[in-house]
Amino acid sequence: MIDLAGQKFGRLTALREVERAGAARRWECKCNCGTIGVFRQGNLRNGHSKSCGCLQVENGQRVGRTDKRRHGCAVKGAVTAEYRAWRNMISRCYDPGATGFYRYGGRGIAVCDRWLNGAGSLAGFECFLADLGLRPSPAHSIDRYPNNDGNYEPDNVRWATRREQQNNMASNRTVTVAGATMTIAQAARQLGIKISIVRSRIHRGASPEDALSSTRR
Repeated sequence: MIDLAGQKFGRLTALREVERAGAARRWECKCNCGTIGVFRQGNLRNGHSKSCGCLQVENGQRVGRTDKRRHGCAVKGAVTAEYRAWRNMISRCYDPGATGFYRYGGRGIAVCDRWLNGAGSLAGFECFLADLGLRPSPAHSIDRYPNNDGNYEPDNVRWATRREQQNNMASNRTVTVAGATMTIAQAARQLGIKISIVRSRIHRGASPEDALSSTRR
């Protein structure tokens, strides 16, 4: 096992291990600015986590100003949905004051360097837009998929509807119906049973399969 205590990772100094679940390990770290947070060991070692968020916010502000000049998606106060999604993604991962930070940056979820600082001649937002494309509809927002606990990076982010995101929630349980594995919510829709009824049955002690039975009361 690797002991990171005392090691430096950018502006972060590892203090102590606070969680271990199989290969997944998290460390409490202190940033040069004095902020203490918890970060995934993998993100520390691969360079995704370099500060409590102060470094990334500084870089994000710099990239944001560059992007406003180059891609036209945030000019004179007119911000597109794609640009807003990108900025909010960075904020919830790196700004401790952002709403929901504890569910993202607070538990070690990071944004890939390509989308933070850009690559080649492209700035961060330009890379994000090139990889994901325009939002398909107003009902879509970005979703980490297929790994809902993974980082924001090209192979793990998509535009998805609210229903698709709910199906991707780590807490969803799956069942097999007619040989196909799906979430309970998907199965309920396929069988024509209200999901509220299914959840009520499970709450009363029924198995997911019994709860999806049309004959059960």
